[in-house]
Amino acid sequence: MRMMIVSCPGGGHKTLTARGREQALDLAERMPLDEGDVIVAGPFPGMLQMAGLWAGEGGASRFIHPLAETRAHPFRLNRSAKSQGLPVEPTELVRRFPEWLPANGLPEHLWLQGVHALPPLLFGQHAGRFAVWCRTLGKSRIAVVTDEGMRMALLEALTEEEDFKNCLFL
Repeated sequence: MRMMIVSCPGGGHKTLTARGREQALDLAERMPLDEGDVIVAGPFPGMLQMAGLWAGEGGASRFIHPLAETRAHPFRLNRSAKSQGLPVEPTELVRRFPEWLPANGLPEHLWLQGVHALPPLLFGQHAGRFAVWCRTLGKSRIAVVTDEGMRMALLEALTEEEDFKNCLFL
């Protein structure tokens, strides 16, 4: 499994920025995704829009996962969710983005509260579960669209995971 983790310009909390659109279209041209791939986006509209443009019509499986949302890096306990906004609830995401599937079997609090305020040890445990979930998908490549802080937090938390030693951070 090859993983690519991409930072969405502007964090992807609201709608996709013009820069994010350009980046997504560039990724679609340079690294097109197909039915052998998976694309995972955080539960924010801009991240889903960017990931959708990158995926295009290539047939990649599309998932929403709270471990692709936002997180400050380095972690700061007093970070307010108000600065980034709370993740959009799964039922609303499915209504607004019907071609995307929420990851199954996750605790409800991860969807409703997000992972931005989890202490590093607990975040690391969830990041490890995210790695296991990625492996269970059985695809050759997994593209993750998130924000810069989460990109760095995943890099730090998953440095010992075999699948992430060959990870491409864009």
